[in-house]
Amino acid sequence: MVLRLTLVLALTIGLVGANRIPTTKPLENGVGSPALVLEPRNGKTTLKHPTIANNSISLFCGSKKNIEDSTYSEIDRVLWSKYPTPNTTNVLEAKEVTEFEATAPASNNTVSLNINKPPATAVGKYRCDLWKGDEYKATGNLMVYMRPVFIQEENMRLDVIEGSPFELNGGGYTTVEGGNLSLTCRALGNPEPIYKWEMNGKPIKNDKKFSIRNHVMNISGVSEVDRSEYKCIATNTFTKDGREQTFTSTVTFNVRIKSKLAWLWPLLVIIVTAILLAVIIIACEYRRKKHERNTRDLEPEEDD
Repeated sequence: MVLRLTLVLALTIGLVGANRIPTTKPLENGVGSPALVLEPRNGKTTLKHPTIANNSISLFCGSKKNIEDSTYSEIDRVLWSKYPTPNTTNVLEAKEVTEFEATAPASNNTVSLNINKPPATAVGKYRCDLWKGDEYKATGNLMVYMRPVFIQEENMRLDVIEGSPFELNGGGYTTVEGGNLSLTCRALGNPEPIYKWEMNGKPIKNDKKFSIRNHVMNISGVSEVDRSEYKCIATNTFTKDGREQTFTSTVTFNVRIKSKLAWLWPLLVIIVTAILLAVIIIACEYRRKKHERNTRDLEPEEDD
């Protein structure tokens, strides 16, 4: 059954002339693929070199005067674009997509978008606009769903735990007692992930001590009791395989606290070492001089 255009991915065929996203109402109805899902290999990616999904995606888009019609209306141009976030509704914020290959209108008057090895960054909300000559025929929004995948920021450690591709180790963080600490765990996903934080397996409440804003948690005035294991949990929910499912990805951080006087210990070691060396040198020098005196005393006196 042909569904209204609610897709998971969209790409661009160049529109003849100025590639502007129209703000006027189209003449007909946009129809196309049902929602699709990207299957990431594991729970981490970078924006510069995004991880590649395990599956390829093929989309189609067409125009019908009536949804119940068995044939598509004739078209000769298409523009694919993408919104900055899945929740964006302002048409003017959508940007044309050109990095993927798309087909020209087929004999049945549909256009296809075939994406091999899609990157994780391809997830999101897309838009299809169709024309026949100067007639604006149809439009529709397209969705590409994906479970949360954490973004490995610059100077950030993220290691996939063996056997658990969506459980990550964020490494250790050390801070001085009384200072502040910030932990972050930004993730890609559609729908946009919801975040929660845990300390030693217990939920953390947003208060003066722990300031939580989605994927960022700031800890103020850390003390020894804050030495712990912290976990960021990102979740989202969408329909897959005909049923609604919730997907979870986690990253764990280990926080260590240094005493304010921790800097004194290396200094004390240096001072003690210097004192011991001085004592040894003085003792050696004393023994050398004593040995010289004893040697002189034992030497026989020369006869006149």
